[in-house]
Amino acid sequence: MREIYYFIQMKVGILYVAIGRYTAFWPEFYKSAQVNLFPEAEKQFIVFSDGELPVSGPDVTVHHNDDMGWPLNTLMRYDMFCRIAPELEQYDYLVFLNGNCKIVRPLPAEEFLPTGEEDYCAMCTQTDPEKMTHEHRPESEAYVAKGSVPRYWAGGINGGKTAAFLALARECSRMAHADLSAGIMPLWHDESIVNKFLSDKHVKVLDRRMGRVATHKTPADPYIILRRKDDVLGRGWLRTFKGRAHKSPWHKLLAKLGIK
Repeated sequence: MREIYYFIQMKVGILYVAIGRYTAFWPEFYKSAQVNLFPEAEKQFIVFSDGELPVSGPDVTVHHNDDMGWPLNTLMRYDMFCRIAPELEQYDYLVFLNGNCKIVRPLPAEEFLPTGEEDYCAMCTQTDPEKMTHEHRPESEAYVAKGSVPRYWAGGINGGKTAAFLALARECSRMAHADLSAGIMPLWHDESIVNKFLSDKHVKVLDRRMGRVATHKTPADPYIILRRKDDVLGRGWLRTFKGRAHKSPWHKLLAKLGIK
């Protein structure tokens, strides 16, 4: 009961990226999160989008962000967060959830958000060192030596106390820019970078109930399901997504650096 009372007093900023066709995920996410995500806390949705959202409300703040294309829309998300850092400082916690998340039952804040000595929370997807897919190139800022850490973290389900999360955003932004300047694209983009950052931090471990693939059967009691992109965006569009043309100056930089 003490933790529930604690979170009643908290303000949580929910960070969400809805760029290009990925805006199609927003309505279902928003409706489900309004009802089921941290029902005991005060929430504000902070959305980065290149267009108008199909649904909105007074609990939604939208910031424009150009469509930089794949993988820059995901790799450079920490730039987006850093750009509005003064606005984000008003919250007690910040949480980032991937576009395809849907909260399917009430998720109490104390089940997700870190307390005590823990500064961060993230969903663990792997504990077998042989199956972890960290960035193993020493020249990358995201480098993690094989077998040196006990967990692999999902890149799209994480959060933290606000000061700590903004420190994460600043350092992940720095790492991304450093790698791009050196002609390196981190193996799994933002996920590789955030795994590097969290490798020596106090992290509350979230299990697969916080992000079960929609077509999977276990765990049987998920709080969040990850909707299949094929089902929402269409299989044909996804086949061409990664190769479609973009006019972003970031893509010109990647071409100049020889990064694909």
